Amino acid sequence: MTGSGAGGGLGKVYSMHVNVKNQPEGPAFIPKVKAIPISENGKMVDITKVLTTYTATDSDTGLPAERVKYVKGSDRDNWLSIDENTGEIKLNKIPDRESTYLVNGTYMAEILCISQDMPSKTATGTVAIQVEDFNDHCPTLTNQTQTICTTQEVLYVTAEDKDAFPNAGPFTFFVIPEGTSGKWSVEHLDDISAMLKPQDTLWPGPHKVTLEFATSRDCHVQTSKC
Repeated sequence: MTGSGAGGGLGKVYSMHVNVKNQPEGPAFIPKVKAIPISENGKMVDITKVLTTYTATDSDTGLPAERVKYVKGSDRDNWLSIDENTGEIKLNKIPDRESTYLVNGTYMAEILCISQDMPSKTATGTVAIQVEDFNDHCPTLTNQTQTICTTQEVLYVTAEDKDAFPNAGPFTFFVIPEGTSGKWSVEHLDDISAMLKPQDTLWPGPHKVTLEFATSRDCHVQTSKC
């Protein structure tokens, strides 16, 4: 720093020291979203064991955050529990891919890291549990009973399966002669439906048709339609 003295001459040069005080930035989750693939097959999942560890990083040092605790944020179906000291996460239940809380086969939950500073700082991370489908549902008919006219030549049947591809359709349908009233033929319509055609005249009254249908992954079902 310089200054002007009397007569317009240059003054003395002074040194100035500036002390910059560090402002802690707080913890941060890296990555912000942690993906965890897991099967819904209960034989392959042990909920007593740690599923994963999700800890935050100190933004100033790049080292694991210290003097923090971990808690759950949003966990809509209470799938998870977390150790507040270590960030270890366990499952509370066996994952279910058919749960209404999944979006595109993924369950999302928030994890919070809260520092013990005053004032405290909070980091938010997301655990994305990607549930792999397991063939745990067999198909069912959408309608077990139908009413048709005696002059009607075709009866349509449709199956549904709660599993996802490839553990669901396409379905194949077969008429089981044993337990079936009269003679019927079955023709493929699309991946989930078939046409039943009576080979004899239908008289008024109940008629029983026993069907077997299966998915592409060999889940067989036998059922009857009246």
